[in-house]
Amino acid sequence: SWLMNKKLAQKILEDTQANYNRNAEDFSRAREEMWSEADLLSDYINEGDNVLDLGCGNGRYFKALKDKELNYLGIDFSEKLINIAREKFSDCPDANFKTGDVLDLKLPESQFDLVYAFALLHHIPSRGLRLKFLREAKKVLKPDGKLILTVWNVWNFNRRKIIKNNLLKLIGLSQLDFNDIKTSYGGLDKVYVHCFKRKELKKLLEEAGFTAEKTGFLSRRNKEKANIFGVGKVLHNN
Repeated sequence: SWLMNKKLAQKILEDTQANYNRNAEDFSRAREEMWSEADLLSDYINEGDNVLDLGCGNGRYFKALKDKELNYLGIDFSEKLINIAREKFSDCPDANFKTGDVLDLKLPESQFDLVYAFALLHHIPSRGLRLKFLREAKKVLKPDGKLILTVWNVWNFNRRKIIKNNLLKLIGLSQLDFNDIKTSYGGLDKVYVHCFKRKELKKLLEEAGFTAEKTGFLSRRNKEKANIFGVGKVLHNN
């Protein structure tokens, strides 16, 4: 079968978590500043919102929100990164951080006005689990709530590696799915990444029960189209 088996997907999730814990300090240091995602956030945030930050890492995007009157919760599977975030924002009573599993949120339904997940979805192995993640996010959103996603635009900076995996996959020598790679990036060593295209992100949002309000590219300092973004709005009728 072409699709990744569940056991492998589970192992990849565990490896990714270990990778982030192992490299938490370096990863966090490379991510002190907010990137263009912050501008995206400011377009969708309103005073008084309940905001959920999935894969919050060191909490750096809380900085974009802290002048607003909000209720903020950041969740990440890396205990080390959550500890860094708590320390960093220990003087902000509005910032709550906790270790948790984004594929099983265990949060009350219809609670948040805005959920965002920056650079997270591409680390989730298999299409089935990526959909599960989006449906978890949808469950905790209020009617009319919004989800903002960004993923690395790997096609822009590592096309050869993707093509190599796809060829190996075709001849049965890669256990990963098509458009998957393992790469060292931003302080992480050999981490699993699914390489999205913009259309695919849109389609996945729609399949999970969102209206894809907007999709596009974000540039970062010297990197054109470094990330792909998608904004989904919860559909009422399902």
